Amino acid sequence: MLPKTHDLYPKLESSDSISYSGKLMALNQILSDCGIGSQVVSPHRALVFCQLRSMLDVIERFLLKEHLPNVSYLRLDGSTPTVERVPLVNKFNSDPSYDLLLLTTSV
Repeated sequence: MLPKTHDLYPKLESSDSISYSGKLMALNQILSDCGIGSQVVSPHRALVFCQLRSMLDVIERFLLKEHLPNVSYLRLDGSTPTVERVPLVNKFNSDPSYDLLLLTTSV
């Protein structure tokens, strides 16, 4: 059995937690460079793919909620019921108020 996300990152509780991960810092910089998360409405939107659902948890907890709270996003992973997947993608595609779509590659 794989450890839960909170077991993998037990000491990452502060707002500086993304500084422990070069990939999270890079993603933060890319999103900021595109204007995603700023107070001004950005014409840019992004898809963020991860292999593991636990990595999406890390991105949500440490990057989006702590550092980019203005980013609106949807999430599609293995726990998303099959009947909700196409409507969720259609919602992202048709509603420009969403900045990000978080996805796992195993969906």
